Amino acid sequence: MNNKGFAISGILYGILLLFIMILLSLLYALVTRLDRLTTLVEEVNQSVENTNSKDINQTIDTSNYYITEYRGKYEITLNGNTCYAYLPKDTLLKINGSQINYSLPDEEGNIDPTNDENLNSLSLINCTNNSVNTFNIAKVYTSIS
Repeated sequence: MNNKGFAISGILYGILLLFIMILLSLLYALVTRLDRLTTLVEEVNQSVENTNSKDINQTIDTSNYYITEYRGKYEITLNGNTCYAYLPKDTLLKINGSQINYSLPDEEGNIDPTNDENLNSLSLINCTNNSVNTFNIAKVYTSIS
């Protein structure tokens, strides 16, 4: 009786089982990492949202600008929708080209509201940053008291 086919099948099935075990362990590691990242994001959101909120209620249009006083989650009302943006302290917000743009201070900490070269489009949560004429900064959620 010839047992060569049985030996080759045993080796191939062993390699297949090893491959499946490695693949399952990689998938388990990815799922565990995703769960941990989700938990960390929720903890950060809770720590920012549940500490201090400060009312701002300032309307910005094309003729003025706003410089953030706190690091935190800013609540912005735009076209009747409530949007959010995470911003550091001393960030310049202004409307340029029908979008809300931001600029960070330079290395010395200076902010130039007249310089439009370093403006970047602001990413908003729950809103699109298109066709903006005015927006209202309602409040900020911050961990700084």
